[in-house]
Amino acid sequence: MLPIFDKPAVQYIIEEAVASGIESILSVTRCGKCSIEDHFDHSIELELDLAAKE
Repeated sequence: MLPIFDKPAVQYIIEEAVASGIESILSVTRCGKCSIEDHFDHSIELELDLAAKE
């Protein structure tokens, strides 16, 4: 995943797609290459930690 500043390039692409109204995005990845899946996966521990700090 190619980083641009603090985010991978694919993150900017997805954000622009969502901002333009696209509601569903399908990503096809190769077996054993989970970095994209891990990047966009939910992190319940992180979400709870961030919610507690609000």
